[in-house]
Amino acid sequence: MKNIFLVLFAALSFTACKTSSKNEVEYTRERTEIQHQNVRFPEPVGFVNDFDGIFTPDQEKDLEDRLREYEQQTSNHIAVVTVNSIEPYSEIQWYATDLANYWRVGKKEKDNGLLIVLNNNEREIWISTGLGTEKIITDKFLKNTIDSTIIPEFRNGDYHNGIAKGVEEIIGKWK
Repeated sequence: MKNIFLVLFAALSFTACKTSSKNEVEYTRERTEIQHQNVRFPEPVGFVNDFDGIFTPDQEKDLEDRLREYEQQTSNHIAVVTVNSIEPYSEIQWYATDLANYWRVGKKEKDNGLLIVLNNNEREIWISTGLGTEKIITDKFLKNTIDSTIIPEFRNGDYHNGIAKGVEEIIGKWK
């Protein structure tokens, strides 16, 4: 899975930016060390994995039904996960990529998966895509979706609407 975009967001002021706090060598070393620690990822429970409990049961069902229907129609696989910690990772992009690979998001032969990870505790969101996905769902498209669709809803405290509207934008582009 290729990493697409990182958005760090504060309680009242959401801003989009890519991280540059560590260079690629440090990322690679950290990620290799983490992979050898036998990290225990949560097991997926469906297309929506609300481990942080930010959605109501009805909201979770709404997203789950929409993502299942989309996967049945196209074979493209979108998964959503909310967590309250990415430990032992320090960077959400590595967590998202490794989690997407562990869960096998998408079809192997098509590499058509997309994982949205929301770490509400640290106020971070990351979208990780497969190589087949990134041909259509570009960094620029995702940046615009996050900035203009998802983040405004998050600012209003409506995480479900932010994710739901973002998913619909992605689905509209990725048919």
